[in-house]
Amino acid sequence: IRGIRYLLSTIRTVYHARKAGCVIAHFHLYHFSNREFFNFLVFKFFGFKIVSTIHDVEDFQKFGKAINPKKYLRFQKRTDAVIIHSEFAKKQIMDYYQGFPGEKFFLIPHGDSDFLYKPSGNKNESRKKLNLPESEKIILFFGQIKKVKGLDVLLNAFSKVRLKLSGLKLLIVGSPWKLDEDEIHSLIQKNNMQQDCIMRIGYCPNADVPDYFNAADLVVLPYRKIYSSGVMIRALDYRSAIIASDQETFRNIIESGSNGILFRNEDDNDLAEKIISVINDDQKLYQMKTEAKKTADEKFGWKMIGNKMKEAYESVE
Repeated sequence: IRGIRYLLSTIRTVYHARKAGCVIAHFHLYHFSNREFFNFLVFKFFGFKIVSTIHDVEDFQKFGKAINPKKYLRFQKRTDAVIIHSEFAKKQIMDYYQGFPGEKFFLIPHGDSDFLYKPSGNKNESRKKLNLPESEKIILFFGQIKKVKGLDVLLNAFSKVRLKLSGLKLLIVGSPWKLDEDEIHSLIQKNNMQQDCIMRIGYCPNADVPDYFNAADLVVLPYRKIYSSGVMIRALDYRSAIIASDQETFRNIIESGSNGILFRNEDDNDLAEKIISVINDDQKLYQMKTEAKKTADEKFGWKMIGNKMKEAYESVE
């Protein structure tokens, strides 16, 4: 039944797009699956030019497994322009889109979001709204909980931080994806952290997102691998102090010690040391937050993104 509904929805979308005089179909790819390929086929059949923003070059559901490069060829043949959000993603997709014209790759940053929703007020007001403790330091993990996002790395690091510092809470906000929620709870229980972990598992309303970042003293992104990160952009945009893994994508955004701090990928000991070094240094946290917002405004503004997007569309007309 879902398959039939999907088929009918695609057909209705094509009908309305043609009726409106559209000539470009812009797809956002997280998976290179048969369902996405079906959309490419239908829109291409009706004469649309196809622009695709490739978010995840490799399917993170299969993280750590061998990738079949042949599945990319059928998408490549039917794509007129590709948008990626980072240099790392560009290098990765070029390994699979071999022979695709270099001038048809467009590096366009992921946009910020503070023009849509803003925090309720200061940190204490955001904490009251979200029913969070007002007097303790809060470390935030935000977003979809996938194996590749490394929440287990952060939990292991937090267990070490608690041995040296008190008055801390780890706030986890997001929904598990292809991950058993019991794995999270078992790791928390193993380290006796039930009292210090605040779990907000499930969908987070958009209007609450800025308050979670505003309420946190520190935002941690312990990702094992990433091509681009909307959570990173939001953290920058909402003036967060950030600690992130030293992935190439993050290294191109975070100047460690200035607008954030980088730790060695998958090294929970190093992450713990980085958290301890900064969590009670209010002056350093303030500096990181100020520089984070400056980075968001300079590198991820929509006027610049709009001009680049226009260039990508014009290249296929």
